[in-house]
Amino acid sequence: MGEAFELERGRYPTFWVDKFCLRTPGGDPTEALQSLSVSIMSCDRMIVLCGMSFPSRLWCAWELFTIFAFQHRDQAMRRIRLILIGQDKGSGPIEALRTFNVASATCYSPI
Repeated sequence: MGEAFELERGRYPTFWVDKFCLRTPGGDPTEALQSLSVSIMSCDRMIVLCGMSFPSRLWCAWELFTIFAFQHRDQAMRRIRLILIGQDKGSGPIEALRTFNVASATCYSPI
């Protein structure tokens, strides 16, 4: 897969994984979060690994909001690859996304 990408674009693909990129030595992700929207919009595609907890996590909601806020819906939908994961496969995660309410979203920091 990487070789085909390189033949087409002249470089190997790169991946930005927010879980790892937002970790900082001091434990405070504030600086990394300030540029999160720029990082997201710089990506060609977004792979969403969606289980039941995905729609309730504020960071995940913010990332999806960023994709949809800065372009037309059809463009955003072409950039997102939704993969249902875990035991919750089926309509559970989809329904949770459909009925998302920011007031119910949570944010957790182990610090």
